[in-house]
Amino acid sequence: MKKDYCITDKTDIFVFFEIIRQTGAESVLDAGMFLKRIGAVSRRVGDIEIDVTLTLDGLDMRGAPKLPVYGTIYNNIFEGESMLKGRRYDLAICMRTEDAFDAKRMTAVAGALLTDDYSYKMMMQRGTFGRGVQDVTVDSRVYKLVVM
Repeated sequence: MKKDYCITDKTDIFVFFEIIRQTGAESVLDAGMFLKRIGAVSRRVGDIEIDVTLTLDGLDMRGAPKLPVYGTIYNNIFEGESMLKGRRYDLAICMRTEDAFDAKRMTAVAGALLTDDYSYKMMMQRGTFGRGVQDVTVDSRVYKLVVM
């Protein structure tokens, strides 16, 4: 990852929330727990928020401490991809993480995947996945919306 990258970048935060809104997703998997990593303490950042009726689950690959505040953000927090067996989400989001997620497993649990260009390239190293990819460019940053 670039050394000058800052996880609190407003573009990433905007894209995270806006793609959820624009896709109309009712269930979202935050793979890598982006909201936790940016220091969010609720489903609201600035003037944008995720509706309380939306199912938002987190996939934590690092086993970091589970503070009570994360229970106000996530409906469920899973440790490891194997815990996702039998679950299905409208959208999975994997942004700005060095965790190597199994793209095929993401295909099995989500209808679509939003990822930044860096994470997408990491996943593609393990093989192709998805039926189609749409580039989403915001403030000269490229994100990928993959239809599974």
